[in-house]
Amino acid sequence: MLIWRLPRHENWVTKPSYCPNCGHRLGVLDLIPIVSYVILGGRCRYCKQPISPRYLIVELISATLWGLVPLVYANYGLYYTIAYSVFVFFSLLLAVEDWYYQEVQSVLLYIPLVAVGVLVWQHWPAALLLCVMFLILYVFALVVFKKEGLGDGDIIYAAACGFMITGPMQLGYFLLVCSAVGIVTALLYAVATHSTIKSLRFPFLPAMFASTVILILCGILAV
Repeated sequence: MLIWRLPRHENWVTKPSYCPNCGHRLGVLDLIPIVSYVILGGRCRYCKQPISPRYLIVELISATLWGLVPLVYANYGLYYTIAYSVFVFFSLLLAVEDWYYQEVQSVLLYIPLVAVGVLVWQHWPAALLLCVMFLILYVFALVVFKKEGLGDGDIIYAAACGFMITGPMQLGYFLLVCSAVGIVTALLYAVATHSTIKSLRFPFLPAMFASTVILILCGILAV
């Protein structure tokens, strides 16, 4: 719902859920995560039009992450569990939005930054370092290639990721995994959009999100 409404500047607080195809207001039985999609066969109950599988995929990934993060960090304290759970949920929304629209909403961007920044504040040097590194890459692309290599949102999100880095080894892991995932993401995006590598403009935030989730679930970050 947030991924759909925020880019369209729709009311996401009080406006009831509705079918994006026919506009019919959805009932309680239409809004059970995962279950409703499966029971309805991926179609609207009212207009019978297909529902984007994006809804099911986002719900499955979100449920999986909310279940795995507490299991991985159960022995490291409540702060890590809360910070990482909030981080991965809103980061997932950011990644999907950036993938589809190549833009991110500030309300989604700053929530994970504040969540990890407040709860894991002692790691601010790494957050500042990673933010500066991405800012340098941003400026370098502008000067050398005369175009943005990264977006403003990527720089802020990098700072959020930096709060979970405790030392040089974790920073190395993050940069290595992020680079590898970024290459794979670029290739997938090129195929999905039928773009050539030379003309490709792909969202990098999903690559950072995937890299961070991998490292979180492996128990590498902030332990």
